[in-house]
Amino acid sequence: QIYPRIADEGGGRINGRLFYEAGKTLALYVDGERRGDVRIDAVKPHQCNSAVGVVVPTLSTVSRKVVGIATNAPNVRSRPSNRRAADPAERGALLQLATREFVRNKVSTSLMTRILLDAATAIEVDDSKNRALVGSFHIQTKTERHDVFLIASYRDSKPSLEYARYHPTTDLEDFKDHIGIGLVDHLDLNGDGIDEIVLVIGGWESEVYEVYSRRQGNWVLVAESFMAGC
Repeated sequence: QIYPRIADEGGGRINGRLFYEAGKTLALYVDGERRGDVRIDAVKPHQCNSAVGVVVPTLSTVSRKVVGIATNAPNVRSRPSNRRAADPAERGALLQLATREFVRNKVSTSLMTRILLDAATAIEVDDSKNRALVGSFHIQTKTERHDVFLIASYRDSKPSLEYARYHPTTDLEDFKDHIGIGLVDHLDLNGDGIDEIVLVIGGWESEVYEVYSRRQGNWVLVAESFMAGC
């Protein structure tokens, strides 16, 4: 399911037809690899202020539930799938970077032994065969929670931080001010030879998608969806 910006027809109704055309076919990519096509089967309201295109596969080599990118962008190059869970050395490198980010954001050093790993993934975003590491960590006590999301390059067993996002949570009862960040997928959408990275940011009854491009050693936000939610 894919989410567009709001288009209010009046009375709170969302005109998803401005974004999706029922019957239209889109190319499906998973981990940067072309895996077939999907067809927009229906356009429906989604939550309170958005619309959703419900898609079904028309030609696909995907045999299980996966997360990917369906796009109408032209001339997108397919590359062999390479996404995998980070190995112990890569997880250790990410942990070092996460520790630095927690300390930089004034989290007590006494809590560094309580860092927990949420996810750690290794991907290749260009033809260099160097890995990009994507990871998320958190610290939680009875009175506070801190989250860090990271993207780092990993060359010759050395990590280099290229993106970091820290978020504190104060509402530990309902988590209304908590956000969770996850890797959706990666794909070269602008044709520069380096995949863009798509993230999903989930909050209290809300979600938004962000697209990042790598520029001069840093991941920079280049596009975002409207926040779907109530």
